[in-house]
Amino acid sequence: CTCKDGWAGFDCSEPLCRHMQALEWNPEPNAVSGQIVGCLNGGICSAKDDCTCIQTVSVLWKVHKGAQRGMTGWTGTDCSMPVCVQGYYDPFCSTENAPGGEGCFRCANGGLCTAPDYCECAEGWTGFDCKTPKCEVVADFLIRKQLDTVDEEKINYFETDPCTMRDISVPRLDKGTEYYRGNCTLPNQCTCHCFWSYYPSMCYTNGNNCTAPFQDIDMFKLRNALEPYQMFGTRDCVDGYEGAVDGKDRYMSCHMEILVPTTFVRYTFDILVFGSIFSLIFSASYVYIRRRMKRRYILAKIERRKSRRSSEESVTGADQNAFTY
Repeated sequence: CTCKDGWAGFDCSEPLCRHMQALEWNPEPNAVSGQIVGCLNGGICSAKDDCTCIQTVSVLWKVHKGAQRGMTGWTGTDCSMPVCVQGYYDPFCSTENAPGGEGCFRCANGGLCTAPDYCECAEGWTGFDCKTPKCEVVADFLIRKQLDTVDEEKINYFETDPCTMRDISVPRLDKGTEYYRGNCTLPNQCTCHCFWSYYPSMCYTNGNNCTAPFQDIDMFKLRNALEPYQMFGTRDCVDGYEGAVDGKDRYMSCHMEILVPTTFVRYTFDILVFGSIFSLIFSASYVYIRRRMKRRYILAKIERRKSRRSSEESVTGADQNAFTY
């Protein structure tokens, strides 16, 4: 049999699927045209130039809570396009990512669907749907000193999780909820937890939240109130965590604890001032009272002597009068 175009086989009953892929991605200026392919990735040529692609129900939702349900597998005229239920279809994909020239499935934050239900995430993102930011930092000499440890395992835990520090810190219980140091909210950007803040506007309006972060301005030259892992609050947070910042003043870690001083540490200068004033007043009062008492004692002593002398003179005068008569 001499078969018509698009058919083959001894009886011309076998369909042919011929699809020209888009211009292959090639950095060279003289790129060649795309090649002719059949049904890829296990697809079946069910009719002339018509591929039936392999698809199945996604089980991603069984593994990752919140994942959407739907069909996954391969699609496109040549079955070259992987389907990701956690992603979205982009009809304007470049030929580098869409060999069939019919678009592609993308994932969040610049990720690309490279296999059924599998996302290849852009730098700084991770997770099955590329929606989880990744934070990493290099512990320099200062950070190592602030962490107060020489344990390289702990240093490694910190460098791979500088925001939460889940493996090397104890969660803090606040109003019945456990909180770690912070969260990684964008690539290499932390949001550090703050349990009490200073709000100037609220303080001015209703007199609340008027306690600013402690700075020890009056006593910092005479003492160091900070432990290696502590720092003075640099923003509006009074009680919480801070850390290293990048060139745009955004947190890259939450390893430093904001100092919340005891009453004595907070009011040391006032206590010293009032203590000194009280001591001066007490000393002056003591000297004054002692002088008054000493003077009264001397005056009383003089009065006693005068009285004794007067008595003696009185007795002597009586004796002389007796002999006279």
